[in-house]
Amino acid sequence: GVFGGSHMNVMPFFIKKADSETRYLEIIKGIEDFCSSVGYFATVHLIYDNVQLEQETINSLLKKNVRAMIFFGFSNRSDYYLRLMEDGVSLTFIDMLPKSLLTNYTCCNNTMGGYLLASHLLEQGCRRIAVLYGGDGQRSSIVERLSGFRFAHQNMNIPTVPEFECSWEPTIDSRDEYMVMLRGILDKLFAQPQPPDAIFCINDIDAAAAYTI
Repeated sequence: GVFGGSHMNVMPFFIKKADSETRYLEIIKGIEDFCSSVGYFATVHLIYDNVQLEQETINSLLKKNVRAMIFFGFSNRSDYYLRLMEDGVSLTFIDMLPKSLLTNYTCCNNTMGGYLLASHLLEQGCRRIAVLYGGDGQRSSIVERLSGFRFAHQNMNIPTVPEFECSWEPTIDSRDEYMVMLRGILDKLFAQPQPPDAIFCINDIDAAAAYTI
């Protein structure tokens, strides 16, 4: 591609949110190391969940003939990314995909992770396992981890407890609001006549927060 008036291979990397909990620095380091090994130059674009900023940045890169991009988190709907792909832009998403989008995707084995964690809890005798996750349950990483969780129950002929599956919209802006919300969920769960005997958290951020409560 063309970037900054000079000819070079560029690989843009879009980050939805940068904080100490997303491990984005480790991902940037990995991308930079690989790009440099194959003669590419990585650029980092922090979009703060801002749709307009993301689109303006992408349009600017397209004008410079950049035809491949990496995303860690995303702000737009699937149809926007689909239009980019139809225009010949190669997209790669890290950790999760926009809903219904089929494109390049790199992540850990979410399904196996969910299966192994649930299997361990069931083998320890847990039978009332609560599930905590943020979002509508449609993101690929959430769907895969929940699938592994449910498959572990099916494999051991143990039913899940649907009323213990708790989710929330990922629109909370501050850590304090998040902790208050999570405490409220846990208080309701453990006020049940038969409370959970284990908690399955969809990621390490929620697990660490629940543990501190």
